[in-house]
Amino acid sequence: MADVSEPVLLLAVSEINARKVAEQVVDRERNRAQAYLNIAGSMLIAIDRNQIVTLANRKTCETLGYSEAEILGKNWFDHFLPETNREQVKQVFDQLMTGQIETVEFYENMILSKGGRERLIAWHNSILRDEAGSIIGILTSGEDITARKRAEERTFRLMQAIGQAGEGVVITDITGSIQYVNAAFSATTGYSLEEALGKTPRMLHSGRQNSSFYKEMWSEIGAHGEWRGKLWNRRNNGEIYPERLHINAIKGIDGTVVAYCGMFSDISDQISLEEQLLQAQKMEAIGTLVGGIAHDFNNMLAAITGGLYLARGEASQSLPKVAERIEGIETQCFRAADMISQLLTFARKGSVHIMPFNITAFLKEALKLSRVSIPENIALVDEICSESLTICGDATQMQQILMNLLVNARDAVVYAEQPSIHIALAPCHVDAAFLQRHPEVEGESFAHLSVSDNGYGVPSPNLERLFEPYFTTKEVGKGSGLGLAMVYGAVQTHHGAIEVESRVNEGTSFHVYLPLDAGEGMAPVATKESVESGRGETLMLVDDNAAVREATAEALKILGYQVIVAADGQQAVEIFRQQADSIKLLILDVVMPDMGGLEAATEIRKINPQIPVIFSTGYDMEHVLSEIDHLPSSIELSKPTAIEALSRSIREMLNPADKQ
Repeated sequence: MADVSEPVLLLAVSEINARKVAEQVVDRERNRAQAYLNIAGSMLIAIDRNQIVTLANRKTCETLGYSEAEILGKNWFDHFLPETNREQVKQVFDQLMTGQIETVEFYENMILSKGGRERLIAWHNSILRDEAGSIIGILTSGEDITARKRAEERTFRLMQAIGQAGEGVVITDITGSIQYVNAAFSATTGYSLEEALGKTPRMLHSGRQNSSFYKEMWSEIGAHGEWRGKLWNRRNNGEIYPERLHINAIKGIDGTVVAYCGMFSDISDQISLEEQLLQAQKMEAIGTLVGGIAHDFNNMLAAITGGLYLARGEASQSLPKVAERIEGIETQCFRAADMISQLLTFARKGSVHIMPFNITAFLKEALKLSRVSIPENIALVDEICSESLTICGDATQMQQILMNLLVNARDAVVYAEQPSIHIALAPCHVDAAFLQRHPEVEGESFAHLSVSDNGYGVPSPNLERLFEPYFTTKEVGKGSGLGLAMVYGAVQTHHGAIEVESRVNEGTSFHVYLPLDAGEGMAPVATKESVESGRGETLMLVDDNAAVREATAEALKILGYQVIVAADGQQAVEIFRQQADSIKLLILDVVMPDMGGLEAATEIRKINPQIPVIFSTGYDMEHVLSEIDHLPSSIELSKPTAIEALSRSIREMLNPADKQ
């Protein structure tokens, strides 16, 4: 028995040792495989048909926040997926296990980590099968893309914002090749994204900036990483426009420049507003300058005309020819005063004053002033009718109409071989076709003003836009696009109509039609005023200009008045206090040092409330008296005042006192 049992026992021991060795080999391979899985940078998970986790590597544990023991043996869907997508993913898994659907190579879904935090995972799936080929589970690797997805969403929102930004955006690589442009870029430049990609911003160059400009620009970008400034670029249609540009160098993680981003905005409207502001400031300065010049110039004319009046009176008996010449000089002086008055009217700010006036006489005088703005090499031909045409209008706006049309014609003929401008005024009776073209006008009798030139003309497509604000056919820097718009607005204010005809390289004609006042073609002709003599009354003449004071005082004495003079308002008040009973009327210059005429009149009225006052000034009367209530029993006269007119004004002021 002993001999038989020994081999049997030996065989049993041999089988146990072999199994042990095999198990050790399997454990060693499993540990080695686990070690391999643990060093993987992705999550590795095996899930059997019953949805139980049978394998989880270290990355899986780190991502979920659980230990391996806490994961293995757990239902994957019940423990590690949020409720929001749990049933949907379960359904897909079950369909995979039954072979109803094929595996999807890439699949994204949310998982639930320890603490309730959700993470977005991108899965790569593989079906596990047994020796018979039956599906027994799934092996999947996952990558946590939560941070990347959030970055992509931020990038998407950023690109959406850039794409919809009001400023143009262009991004180039380091060679200048355009990689991206937004919608505002396309709207401003006229180049679509497809047209711009691969090209360089040089396609926008207008030629206004030379190479040194761009060299300095890129030197600034290289030194400081950005550049800001204004430049002129060209749209796809060839139109040149101004833009404000900001270029930034975009750097990578290592600090090297990887791209350039330019942001710009079209500043055409801004420049137009700046030009309007500058023009308004110029007009303000012109108004101030003209006002100052008018005061001094009119004072000189007042002294001259006063002296001429005296000289004419002395020469009228013995030297009639000399008296006649002196009268002609007087006429020229008053024409000079009219020119100053027109300048004041042109520069004056204020509301429109519509009243009847003689446009024939106005145009003749206005042309004398306008000729100054026309170079001598340009022939200015006028054909003004002899009829006195009366319209209801505003002299200031009529001056603007004429000046703008003349300036427009002057600029149009600058390159003509024999430049010429033709101005005509004539009465006109319009037909039914005209009234059909301009249904806003009324009547049939008009004053027809035309301004024609032999310049370069206006192309037909531009004719309809000539009167649009800011539209100009002149080169940059030569026109604001407001002149003809102002003309159109002024003509509309006068209930008139304007038409234009033009041929390229032949010239342009503007036709302005203004309705005649009440159908009357003739205005009353002014007659020369007679001199009203004094009756020995005592007048006080107050003026800070000695020449004006002396000449006017002498003329008043010849007219039969007693004259007391003062050099300023303060002196006038002191004199009046002493001689109040004898002084019957005041002639006060408005603007004087120490005390002006208005203040002096106020003080004197405290002594004698009934004293009549004649205010006289070389300034624009409306400007001087605009904010001060006119005193009762007072009138205003502008220098220079003809002695005849002054004498009549004095009698009109004194006569009511004589009747009492």
